[in-house]
Amino acid sequence: MADEASSTIPAPRTHRARGIGYMLLASLVISLNDAASKWMTASYPPGEILFVRSLSLIAVILLSALPTRNFRALWPVNVKAHLPRAGFYLGSSILFLMSLKLLALPVAVAISLASPLIVTAFAGAMLEETVDWRHWTAVVAGLVGVLLVTNPFDSEWGWGVVVAIAASLCIALKDIATRKLTSIESTSSIMLFSVLLLAAAGLCTAPFGWTWPTNTHMVMFVFIGLTFGLAQLLTIQAYKTAEAAIVAPMQYSMLVWSMLLGFAFWGDVPTVYSLLGSAAIVGSSAYILLTSGMPRAQQRSETKIRPQRRTLPP
Repeated sequence: MADEASSTIPAPRTHRARGIGYMLLASLVISLNDAASKWMTASYPPGEILFVRSLSLIAVILLSALPTRNFRALWPVNVKAHLPRAGFYLGSSILFLMSLKLLALPVAVAISLASPLIVTAFAGAMLEETVDWRHWTAVVAGLVGVLLVTNPFDSEWGWGVVVAIAASLCIALKDIATRKLTSIESTSSIMLFSVLLLAAAGLCTAPFGWTWPTNTHMVMFVFIGLTFGLAQLLTIQAYKTAEAAIVAPMQYSMLVWSMLLGFAFWGDVPTVYSLLGSAAIVGSSAYILLTSGMPRAQQRSETKIRPQRRTLPP
């Protein structure tokens, strides 16, 4: 959701620091939302929780259109073109919420953060983009990290890992579909169409297990809705304030928050393998994000001149 200006004109350092702050805060808020959603999956079906989250995002999209009153931008130009992206968004939302229920919070989050690796792996075939050997190396390293986090040889390995990997795959396919859509559709219309489909799908599950929440759970539902909407607003503000290459890697702080929250509320203690795997996922994905917008000649020059230290352009 970064605007074009932020990706072409370097922002002042003060703006960069502010953008990083917004993204770090957004990562904390969405981590709290994930923890609350995981806690609520013990008492409520995924469809009910997703419906509440989607309503908050619809409100954010409509509120963001108020200053300019450009509501026509919310209407899709080509409805059929939206369907693949909306379908993958629906699948990723459902599968990720199911993975939160089945897995420890840090494991589910770590696997979901591997989606940039999948995008890179599919970029050549689906987007006709050139993927050099450095990015392929990062993909392999990240996938090794996923193996370490999931530990397929563990006796407790089960369907939760399969669901989480499927969620990460859907997130990646959603991002690829988004790249194709941005040439003909506005960001607002892409977001609104997908979230309306998610809300409708969640509402359709109402006859199958929805229950009226208790007073305590009602507060939690309000918390889930508010934090999800707030996280989207903070993310949008981060991309408006600074370049995408600067703020995007800050989302990996969610892994730190998920480990702290998992330990605080469920007593989940990260293993050495999960820590090593998480580091591999974060490092490889951050490398891809940081270098994907850099001209190839600049990547080569930095590799030759400073092979051991990479710095962002001022």
